[in-house]
Amino acid sequence: MTDVSRRMVIGGAAAIGGVVMAGDGDSYVGQPPYGPMPAPLQGKELPSLRYALGAAPNIPRDGGWSKEATALNF
Repeated sequence: MTDVSRRMVIGGAAAIGGVVMAGDGDSYVGQPPYGPMPAPLQGKELPSLRYALGAAPNIPRDGGWSKEATALNF
C-alpha cells in the first residue's frame, strides 16, 4: 500500500488542472460561449453619479451630526 501525502494530492491536482486548462485553445473565438456581450455604455448614455454631499441636510446623531448619500440620491 502506498502512503499518500498532501504534496502528492496537490501535485496531482495541479497536473490535472494544467491538462484541463490547456485544452484545444479554440473553445470560442470572439464572443464567450454564453452569448454576445452588450456594448459598453459610451458618451451621453452614461448616468451621472455625482451628488453634492455638502448640500445634503445635516442628520443629528449622538455626539454630533452626519450627512448621508444613498442609492436613492443617485
